[in-house]
Amino acid sequence: MDDSKSEIRFLGDMTKLHLEPGDMLVLQLDTRISNEQFDRLNEQMAEIFGKRRVIILDAGMKLGAVTPPR
Repeated sequence: MDDSKSEIRFLGDMTKLHLEPGDMLVLQLDTRISNEQFDRLNEQMAEIFGKRRVIILDAGMKLGAVTPPR
């Protein structure tokens, strides 16, 4: 497998993401979290990823986008 051309490389249960400038991260959780847990996750993501924008979705929330035809 040529990793230089892959955007995601599977490492067991983990994946390696190739993030581009301006990309936003979305963290999907299976359960609901408290405000304190949200704040702690947000702080940890900022420590790891810097100023990159992060969206945290809990309790099975999903986020999508639709682009109209051009």
